[in-house]
Amino acid sequence: MPPEIGFIFGAFVALTGAMAVSWIRQRRELRRLRTHVDEQLRAGGQGEERLGRIEQAVDAIALEVERLSAAQRFTAHVLGDRSPAPAPAPAVRSGNTPH
Repeated sequence: MPPEIGFIFGAFVALTGAMAVSWIRQRRELRRLRTHVDEQLRAGGQGEERLGRIEQAVDAIALEVERLSAAQRFTAHVLGDRSPAPAPAPAVRSGNTPH
């Protein structure tokens, strides 16, 4: 058996083991987080208040975005209605330039 096959097999086994350990740790962390969130929701009952504050914040942001877009449309309209700027005068070139 060539040595490359052994290296590839070893790397495969190591990666598989690392993935299994990582998966187990992530499941444990997910369970811990779920338990923590459930405890907070049961204990505080503040979920509805917090959701209400988030909704108010999102509404305020949407209102500000609408105001900004209206201001941008107005600015574009005003700039579009301007008379075109006069063409610049052609530059006069002299043949005698000091060095």
